[in-house]
Amino acid sequence: MKTLNALLLVAIATLSAASFGQDKQSINTRLKNQNARINQGVRTGELTRNEARVVRTDDRLIHREEHLDRTTDKGHLTKSERNSLQKQLNNNSKRIYRLKHNDVERH
Repeated sequence: MKTLNALLLVAIATLSAASFGQDKQSINTRLKNQNARINQGVRTGELTRNEARVVRTDDRLIHREEHLDRTTDKGHLTKSERNSLQKQLNNNSKRIYRLKHNDVERH
């Protein structure tokens, strides 16, 4: 029984560590992907420099919020913090799409 409990504790700790790493990787991966989309939009003329500045600022604020959430929770995100960050990333992703597909003249 003691061995089973010990194995269970190890499994829970391993899953928690994997979840923590996956958390951070998922958010950082999304931020990198959004930055690549912004850069591509500027290169192709789909985004003006001002439009790119706006969405980059939003991504920086999301990254800063993630960092602050992690420092107050000893490196971890709560479920509500993670959901909030994902929602913000979703909203900024939609904004990038809308800006890339609007009718603003690019020079």
